[in-house]
Amino acid sequence: MNTMRFVILITFSLFLILFLSPELYGQSGSGELSGRIELAASRISSASGPQGRYRRPTTTVQTKPEQRPVLISLESTTNFTRPTPSEIQRLDQTGLQFEPRLMGVVVGEKVRVINSDPVYHNVFSLSTVKRFDIGRRPKGEYVDVMFEKTGIVQVFCDIHSNMTATIVVLPANTYSWYILSENEEFNLPNIPAGTYRITIMSPGYLEYTDQIRIQNGTKTALGSITLEAS
Repeated sequence: MNTMRFVILITFSLFLILFLSPELYGQSGSGELSGRIELAASRISSASGPQGRYRRPTTTVQTKPEQRPVLISLESTTNFTRPTPSEIQRLDQTGLQFEPRLMGVVVGEKVRVINSDPVYHNVFSLSTVKRFDIGRRPKGEYVDVMFEKTGIVQVFCDIHSNMTATIVVLPANTYSWYILSENEEFNLPNIPAGTYRITIMSPGYLEYTDQIRIQNGTKTALGSITLEAS
């Protein structure tokens, strides 16, 4: 009888370990990611350029870059199914500028290009990843643009040469992405425990990529990372 009880106890213990483990249910906890992103002096495209349809911006040298946005993306290395977003992301035109100037979108999703200015805009892109031209649009009108391939999409306005934005089309297994400012100390909480491919990018700079592991209840510190000019 004692032997039988011992066997039952061992079997039940194995059942608890193997089948009730939180990791097997995708509930392995979460951790944090911290760090600081700096941008080196760069040769970048200026915000202005020659007027006219499908003009390209000129190039200037900037030794002390102004505060610029930085995108951080976390790509899951496991079988991750991204839920369908509840809202379409917006690329707005307001104050004769794009808002935001830098944004991410996961491949297969749409971006709503909307005009909030009391003047006409004509938003377009000649990028190989996504070529489009939504035409002249008055205030309040919008067009939803689908992004089918990963990569970088440069966006301009044919009417206002100072307007430019960058859309980063991310892989389907991207868990999340974040927009930060250079030289900003960041702390990203509630990231599910696991292994990720991290990519850090900013227009005019070389990408930084690495593989990181987020552990339950701990903070993963990247330290200070400098993006070099492209």
